[in-house]
Amino acid sequence: MDMGNQHPSIIRLQEIQKEVKSIEQQVIGFSGLSDDKNYKKLERILTKQLFEIDSVDTEGKGDIQQARKRAAQETERLLKELEQNANHPHRIEIQNIFKEAQALVKEKIVPFYSGGNCVTDEFEEGLQDIILRLTHVKTGGKISLRKARYHTLTKICAVQEIIEDCMKKQPSLPLSEDAHPSVAKINSVMCEVNKARGTLIALLMGVDSTETCRHGP
Repeated sequence: MDMGNQHPSIIRLQEIQKEVKSIEQQVIGFSGLSDDKNYKKLERILTKQLFEIDSVDTEGKGDIQQARKRAAQETERLLKELEQNANHPHRIEIQNIFKEAQALVKEKIVPFYSGGNCVTDEFEEGLQDIILRLTHVKTGGKISLRKARYHTLTKICAVQEIIEDCMKKQPSLPLSEDAHPSVAKINSVMCEVNKARGTLIALLMGVDSTETCRHGP
């Protein structure tokens, strides 16, 4: 586009709109919450662009005033969409269900740090119920909600896979050391395996594994 004959204020507004357009897809697809680092980053960028738009001198010219108004409206629209994505009732519902999953993990993960069996049926059934409830959260085809639900389901399904694998393979610990002298070493290794599983689950769920471990026997 030939900008040689365009007013400098129009050119500046076009530059700002281009910058706003460059983050539009990030805003539309934002699946986090309002306290997320990326939310604050996007909000800061858009707010800065609004100030930039407001500072453009229209010199009282109608065409520049209209261009500035359109640029401001588009930026305000994205700010509003960002806020709605982070505070949508179904986004809050997804987060509340995830918090329930975190609480379940904090309560049931303790045996991973002891020498006993590391998984109970109650733990597995609790996760299955949470996964079912997440799949029933309506997204209405909204990209941000679909992403939030997918990311949450991915974490919880990964935990479910770990505990299902544990239930298939876990012996009753500790094993009797009367059978063979090597059993003591096996008990020690299996205990470390369980701790590693517990640490992985804690990382997936954003739970402090050291704090959880302190509640163990």
